Amino acid sequence: MALASRTTVSHQGMVDRAIERARNAPRPLTSGTAQRVQRNVERFFEAMNLHADRHAGVATDERLSPKAIAEDRQRFRRELEQEAAGLTSDTRARVDGYLSATQEAMQPESTPPEDRLSNARADAKMVLDGTTGDKLDQALADLATSGDAAMTHLILFTPWVEYYARGRREANLPLVWATSRERLMPEVLSEDGMRAFQSLDAARDLAEIPGRMRDALWFYLKDSGLPVTERAHDLIPA
Repeated sequence: MALASRTTVSHQGMVDRAIERARNAPRPLTSGTAQRVQRNVERFFEAMNLHADRHAGVATDERLSPKAIAEDRQRFRRELEQEAAGLTSDTRARVDGYLSATQEAMQPESTPPEDRLSNARADAKMVLDGTTGDKLDQALADLATSGDAAMTHLILFTPWVEYYARGRREANLPLVWATSRERLMPEVLSEDGMRAFQSLDAARDLAEIPGRMRDALWFYLKDSGLPVTERAHDLIPA
C-alpha cells in the first residue's frame, strides 16, 4: 500500500536530496554515516508503509470484533511512533555530529579573549553606524581585513553581522555579506577549513532531516485521518 500522504513523499524526496548533497560536499559526510542515515530514513518510511497496510488490513479480518480492531490499531500506532522516535533520535545524533565537526573544522585555531571581542564590537558598531546602507558591505570587508585579529574573528566567525543588520533593519545585508564573506574566507582559513566552510550549508541542510522525519510522520497520520497533536513537534520532540 502506498503512503497515504503526498506531502510525506515530498518530505522523503527532500531528505534524499540533503543526504546526497552532504555526500558530495567539499568536506563530505563519511560513507558509513551516510549509509546509516540513509538506512534510518528508508526504515522510517517503510514503517509508515507497514503501518498503512496493517491499519487497513486488520479491518478485513472477520474474526475480530470492532473492539479488537480498535485495540490492534492503537497498538500499531504505538509501535509506529516508537520505531519512528528511535530512528529519528539516532539520525539526529549522526547529522548533528557532522554539523558540529564541520563547524569546528572551519574555526581558527584560537579565539580572541572576550575583552578584545568586546572592543571589536564597539569599534565595528561605531564605524558601521556612520555608514550608509549601500556601503555597509564594503565597510564590513574593510573591517574584516583590517589586520586586527579580534575584528576579523568578530566579522567572519561570529553571527554579529546578522544581529547588527537586524538591529538596523537592513534585511538584504546578510545575503549580500554572505557572498563577500565567502570571497574573504580563503585569506583566513586553511584548505581544510575552507572545505568545511563550503560544506556548511550542506551540513545545516542535513541537520534538518530529523525535523523533516517528524513532520512527515505528523502529515502521514493527519492525512490518514488518525488523531494527531496540534504540532508535529509534540509527536516526536526535537
